[in-house]
Amino acid sequence: MKNKSWICLLGTALFITGCDRTTQLAIAQEGHSDIHYVEFGFNVAYLTEAHKFNAALDTLKKDGFKHIRAFEPFSPKLKPGSSNQLESIRSITDREMTLLLSLSNFPYKDLEASTQPSKISVKKPDLHQRMVKYTNRYAPNNMSSYSASIRKMMNRIDNAGLMSSLEFELGNEPDAPRYYWGSPSQWKVITDTLMEILSEYDRPIYCCGFTSSFAHGQKEQLAYLEYLKNDTTISDAGLTYHAYLHNGKGDLDLSRAPSVPLRTRNMLTEYGHITYYKKGYEEKIHTDKYLFHLMELLDYCANNGINRVYFFPLMDNLKHRTRHGLFDVEGKPKISYEMVRVLNGVISDGYRIHKTKKSLIVVGSSQMLVWAVNDISDLKRHLNKSYGEELSVYGSLEKGHWKVLQK
Repeated sequence: MKNKSWICLLGTALFITGCDRTTQLAIAQEGHSDIHYVEFGFNVAYLTEAHKFNAALDTLKKDGFKHIRAFEPFSPKLKPGSSNQLESIRSITDREMTLLLSLSNFPYKDLEASTQPSKISVKKPDLHQRMVKYTNRYAPNNMSSYSASIRKMMNRIDNAGLMSSLEFELGNEPDAPRYYWGSPSQWKVITDTLMEILSEYDRPIYCCGFTSSFAHGQKEQLAYLEYLKNDTTISDAGLTYHAYLHNGKGDLDLSRAPSVPLRTRNMLTEYGHITYYKKGYEEKIHTDKYLFHLMELLDYCANNGINRVYFFPLMDNLKHRTRHGLFDVEGKPKISYEMVRVLNGVISDGYRIHKTKKSLIVVGSSQMLVWAVNDISDLKRHLNKSYGEELSVYGSLEKGHWKVLQK
């Protein structure tokens, strides 16, 4: 067996900066599973609020992260192709980041003609009244008018030199009554229209930001599953969906993740814990334990063809009681972000996953991350046995602790 020398780095989150993966280098080692690739991105939520994330975005840029997602590009202040809309896009792309723009609401000018009842307006009229003040999620009745608005917006984005920094997602949880106030049949017309327009610009297109439960066969989701399977218009679009995998205890529970109809390109465009504050949740998210959940996430990605994950939310929002951002309200990184950064440093050029009764191991091109699921009394012996090669490492590793080994 080959004798490989690894240097043990201290189990602290502060020694690695995120890496820019410009190439996917092979880490060919005989006898191991295939190499997988995952990029990490982050959500700034509503496009109109992108400027509130400047401090966090600066940190992401410094650490080499390249992918940002924003949704609902239309609001009373953001009209199709307006200067405000372009400036919101520039606040991200000027940092040399790629923006995944989710076309998930509709121009206000179509609102009056589109106010058919929605489940939200019927069940929660007060909530609906508040929501409709800042977003129009009604399916447009006049598709010619909607098509013209989208073309105007795309032409102005292109003329402003921003198109090369954009990717597009056709929706944000259209299978959830709160986030789309129309029918699946209307959604099909909308996405077919968007595909026709966006295909002219030769940019990546994804469909459609579905909920965590969209593939579980629930009544709300069945029509969308059929759409994914049978509509040829979106057959070339990558698949995107969300994963909020809390189990009621503050832990990520990947057994709750969808079993998805795989495509060539799949992404989790929102990934996180429960978004609203409950006592006890925060202490489990913003600790080293979060790193273990991220390592499990990599295993899920490898098994489900996921090549990019966007964390949600990027920052806390105390107005909406959100305490689970990777950054606080001032844009300062929390431990959870440091865990993302550590893992990104290991996997930036590809990774393999190894699972044993005592450990979970992520092997990158130049680093290995080891998490002790149970006490490991002899780390060298354990890794030599589980990894299949002679590694020059020493010491022990207690349950719930981790180490990064550097070539």
